[in-house]
Amino acid sequence: MKSIISAAFLLLIFATGSKAEEQSALQKHVSFFDKNNDGIIYPSETYNGMRAIGVNIALAAAGSALINGFLSPKTSPVSDKRGM
Repeated sequence: MKSIISAAFLLLIFATGSKAEEQSALQKHVSFFDKNNDGIIYPSETYNGMRAIGVNIALAAAGSALINGFLSPKTSPVSDKRGM
């Protein structure tokens, strides 16, 4: 059963049509985690993405907190501290 779910998951990832073919590797990576396609990856999306690839609950929770905690201030569209 687990192999069927894994196969369906991979099919879903790779069967996205021409949009996926036009995306860079980084864009594909971000698209996997940005489920609502708003351009912002929230901690819940990071957690759910990590769980989808088989990371256990504790590591997914810690990883999403660390990843979003360190990267959010640097990559946020509103992180410009100059006030411009």
